Amino acid sequence: MLDFIRKRSKSFVIQVLFGLLILSFVAWGIDGFIRGGTAPEAVAKVGDVQIGVNQVYDAFRREVDRTRQALGTPIDNEQAKALGIDRLVVQRIVHDTLIDLAGRDLGITVSDQMVRDEIQSYAVFRDEAGRFDRDLFARGLRRSGMTEAMLVEQVRRDLGRRMLVEAIGGGMLAPRAMTDPLYRFRAERRSAEVVMVSPDAIPGPEAPSSEQLASYHETHAARFTAPEFRAVTYIPLRASDLADPTAVPEQRIADLYAEREAQFDLPERRRIAQVVAPDEDAAKRLVSRGGPLADAVELGLLARDEMPLPALADLAFSLAAGEVGGPVQSPFGWHVIQVEHVEPPRRIGLDEARPALREELAGELALDALYELSTDLEDTLGGGATLEEAAATLNLKVVRVPLIDAQGLDADGTEAEGFAATPEFLEAAFQTPESMDSVLTEIGTDGYFVLRVDRIVPPALRPLSEVRDQVAAAWTAERLAGAAKRTAEQLATRVRDGSSLPEAASDVGTTVTVAEAFTRDGGGASIPRPLVDALFAANRGDVVTAAAADGAYLARLTDILAPDASGHAAPRSALAGAVAAEMAQDVMVQLINGLQARYGVQVNPRALDEVL
Repeated sequence: MLDFIRKRSKSFVIQVLFGLLILSFVAWGIDGFIRGGTAPEAVAKVGDVQIGVNQVYDAFRREVDRTRQALGTPIDNEQAKALGIDRLVVQRIVHDTLIDLAGRDLGITVSDQMVRDEIQSYAVFRDEAGRFDRDLFARGLRRSGMTEAMLVEQVRRDLGRRMLVEAIGGGMLAPRAMTDPLYRFRAERRSAEVVMVSPDAIPGPEAPSSEQLASYHETHAARFTAPEFRAVTYIPLRASDLADPTAVPEQRIADLYAEREAQFDLPERRRIAQVVAPDEDAAKRLVSRGGPLADAVELGLLARDEMPLPALADLAFSLAAGEVGGPVQSPFGWHVIQVEHVEPPRRIGLDEARPALREELAGELALDALYELSTDLEDTLGGGATLEEAAATLNLKVVRVPLIDAQGLDADGTEAEGFAATPEFLEAAFQTPESMDSVLTEIGTDGYFVLRVDRIVPPALRPLSEVRDQVAAAWTAERLAGAAKRTAEQLATRVRDGSSLPEAASDVGTTVTVAEAFTRDGGGASIPRPLVDALFAANRGDVVTAAAADGAYLARLTDILAPDASGHAAPRSALAGAVAAEMAQDVMVQLINGLQARYGVQVNPRALDEVL
């Protein structure tokens, strides 16, 4: 829940301390934990605190979701464990628990008012006017499956940890003796003369023989292997399918209108045209000439507080419709305006506002109905019903996806539609065992789905007869790329021996280009990263080569530009902040090591494997 609603951090240093926790455990990874000593149902014990299986499983699922979003592809539990996510989750929980225990022993307390202020600051619980909305709060808790007491306790713990961490690592400053050399290294720029050897400039090889194609097909089997496909059946639940504007009581519409009465009072607005003259005399001539203004720019229909300049607002709202006025001076010149139309202030009546209010309330009622329907669906499935039986009981739609891969494509490469195209759906589809139902999964803020994997088609090498054209194209492209690389190296040797770059470029039907002032990380570069790396490893005047996806390159390093040590305050400040964060991270490593020694940490690896 907090991952969904917080989205905030007090400082860059604290964000790093809470977000990049792996480094905190380098010196004492899980392999060094004391084995045994935990209760059978506990995954770990920190001091006198037991870490239960449910806590670990919930954190593991959240971390898998974050990793899936970062990678842009579904991952199952085994893949997540291979990435070390299970160990990371336990490390984070242990870290938080150690901080909690230290805060408890130091007497750190978080008042109810601090917790209340923190929760009410979350944007997800605020209405359009920026006020805390109790209904949004309750709806958010329902969607997340948390109670108010659970959220309050979690926020209280997080605030306590933040107070301790900020006190220890929040005031770090990076010394100039450390940041200046690092800045000079990162900000150094280089320039080069470049020649690209395109594969198109290389004579094509003879067509590959059947034996060559067969060998290439076998050697590069992964490139021509069809991915795993799954056949899936699912039930979608959407708030939009449940919205019924006709079911909204008139009294609720009237109550909402009365509650928002002030927003339906529209101020006077004026349609303004403007000309900006270069000097006062020219502006005065425009005013004396009157309207319509030639070559005027339409500013639109604006209220007084929407005008770009206060002086223009005073002028515009003192003129009659059709009148031209000014001039008003600004840094942009001399402004002359014409009031083309005046829309007097008015109140939007209930009848006019009713359609929009009805739609809004219908949407809110649909979200409530969606939550209730999702609960009914879970209960029905929990009673042993199949997806088809549950759908029939609750009058829901069943959707079948014949075959889909982890990227959301069918066997013909066509993209899936609807829920089946979403990362949440694909993750569930490729984590659920064959013939099993997934858990009911929330998608966005207004939908749920539950699915069943009907069939799994494992990855298989496509027969050469089906992919002969692709194999031939890949074989040819590989040989052209190799030939382009060899040509670039031969040309580079000639240039080092005295030939000019223009001569080398002419030999491959191109010209020399100049890449100016690019940085070590490729910033400002019009050349591929492999060539950037080669040029930053070279000395002034050296000729280097590099291969890239679009061809091969040779280049001569022409200039090395050292950064201005006294300028560039913003990037220097950002670098100092990053270095300070690393220093604070080092302090956190020492803190965690000390807390581990004080309280003791025990992990039950068998329990961890069983829960995941």
